[in-house]
Amino acid sequence: MNYREKQKKDPAEKKIRKLSAFRKRYPDTAAEGLVPELFWEEQCDSCLEELSEKGQLMPAPGQELFMTGWVGAAGTLLLADWKKEQLCTRFPAAFVHTAWDREVFDNYRGNDSGNPYFQPAAFLAQGASWIAPVGEGGLMKTLYRLGKETGLGFRINSRRVPIRQITIEFTEFFRVHPWELFTGRSFLFAAEHDAPILRSLEQQGILCSKVGVLTKEKQKLICHGQEESNINRPEPDGLLTLLMEEIQP
Repeated sequence: MNYREKQKKDPAEKKIRKLSAFRKRYPDTAAEGLVPELFWEEQCDSCLEELSEKGQLMPAPGQELFMTGWVGAAGTLLLADWKKEQLCTRFPAAFVHTAWDREVFDNYRGNDSGNPYFQPAAFLAQGASWIAPVGEGGLMKTLYRLGKETGLGFRINSRRVPIRQITIEFTEFFRVHPWELFTGRSFLFAAEHDAPILRSLEQQGILCSKVGVLTKEKQKLICHGQEESNINRPEPDGLLTLLMEEIQP
């Protein structure tokens, strides 16, 4: 039984898939340029299923873990759009608008969908040994997937996970964890420290940060300085949880 088959029997995954279905009500009201983003993760998973069947996903202990983009990036843009009125009760409207910084916005425009570095195949062709999209459910869900899919342990340095200050401000305001916020157009992948994909991403100007390492041990740890904690089962996406609250009787 492969990882995706196991997902069908995992209560936590079922809960997240239910929210995925809810998400599809919103494409017509999504902020400009983000409609394709709402479905990008599903497209990546379809591609990864084919690559997995060909035996191209073979991570090993000692390889390093990298993340592209910023954690919670797409969710931050959507919060600035869908939750603007609430955010403006605490923050100046000009600050909320800075969520749409050009450097970030350009990474999430629909016309970038043809960029090969927004698809997993390009990473695997250049040295990545495992990869998954960081989409709905954020980085925490992808880390849980990493452990289940590879059977390996890992250590994540929380201080190296790329995050924008505005994402921190927004998630603190709504009391959601930034690592559980819809991220989109971002990958978590494993590779050797000198893999060609790292040079290619740098040449493309795509943010890529080393965030951890794979280990032989089964422990799945997030390190906060001297403190360590194990990851838990993934929670529903923080953004989607907020949207669900709006329609609860």
